[in-house]
Amino acid sequence: MEEPKKRGLSIVYSIGHNTNVQQLLGFYDGTKESEKSIVYDHILELPEQAKITLDAMHNSENLLSNIHQNSRFYLTQIKSNQKKLKDDLVHTSNHIKVGDVMTETDKSHGRIDIRRYEIFPINTEMLEPRWSNSGICNMIKVTRESHNVKRGRRSTETRYYITNYNGEIGEIAGAIRGHWKIEIMNRIRDVNFGEDKLKSLDHGLQKSISSVMLFICSGLMKINSYNNLNILREELVRNTDKIHDFFAA
Repeated sequence: MEEPKKRGLSIVYSIGHNTNVQQLLGFYDGTKESEKSIVYDHILELPEQAKITLDAMHNSENLLSNIHQNSRFYLTQIKSNQKKLKDDLVHTSNHIKVGDVMTETDKSHGRIDIRRYEIFPINTEMLEPRWSNSGICNMIKVTRESHNVKRGRRSTETRYYITNYNGEIGEIAGAIRGHWKIEIMNRIRDVNFGEDKLKSLDHGLQKSISSVMLFICSGLMKINSYNNLNILREELVRNTDKIHDFFAA
């Protein structure tokens, strides 16, 4: 007799930085495979010298080392799940000379964002031995100063990234901005469409809902020239011809 399913499925997908195309990579329920194994299998299918950005949960020494040893390039943010590494990076940024600096300003929707990118050339000898095969060669410190003009509020946020790619600062900054699309899309799927609330132990139903959600979000991203989903939604109501653009995207 088959045991009842007790775990729901989680979707794993990727987003092309330049195309906004979303690709379904697979599903996992935490029993046999994990998101990390699905992502790694997908990376090995990419051509050598491929450049990828990863969510923070993927910055394990084993995964990054395997990516590097298989001649692919990665960029990933370091968060609290790697506290020791993050502490080392913060310490390093305060004691070595910055290699290159770039600043950019964005003005949109009543907010001014100033981002400062600082690249620090590092090597694995500065880190714990477990990172020795990861190929880390650059740390990127990103400081964002935000000014909400309408509300008169200011805030500052600092993020740290690592990469085994030794490229120009403009290209690396572009990769970091491109990865924010994933965070935006996760928010759209959860907040705008309430995906996290759509829970079921029926794996077939979960796969169907996730696939439809992926199709809808991918189409919206392609025609979202406003860079604001609320404005796009209002435009779709007023201008039904724009729906044709969605299906043609």
